Amino acid sequence: MNSLNMHKLIRPLLVLSCFVVTACAQTTPSMYSWGQYEDQLYSTYNDPSSMSAEHQIASMEANIQRANASTAVIPPGFRAHLGYLYFQQGKPDQALKTFEGEKLAFPESTIFVDSMIARIKHSGDK
Repeated sequence: MNSLNMHKLIRPLLVLSCFVVTACAQTTPSMYSWGQYEDQLYSTYNDPSSMSAEHQIASMEANIQRANASTAVIPPGFRAHLGYLYFQQGKPDQALKTFEGEKLAFPESTIFVDSMIARIKHSGDK
């Protein structure tokens, strides 16, 4: 192959490789607004003292506000976790409201969330 034919072959290959690399670099946006939730959850499971419940609640509430300001949706389990944190902080009314929100958003969580609600109501009876 002479050098003129090589140049004719290389240019289209370079253009094609640029398209392939660019296409592979694009990611599909998530349908859920995860924010820092995954990192926060990972950190607190590995080291529970790494973040106080108050700080977790503040971070999660900020994520809800960002999601509400956009078209993003809070992920499954997010509200249930937030409700649990509210309960830990002695805020059973907020916990119950948040658990109800989880059930409305994700009806498949009803059995689990109802058991959490029953525990909160039972703990208030003591």
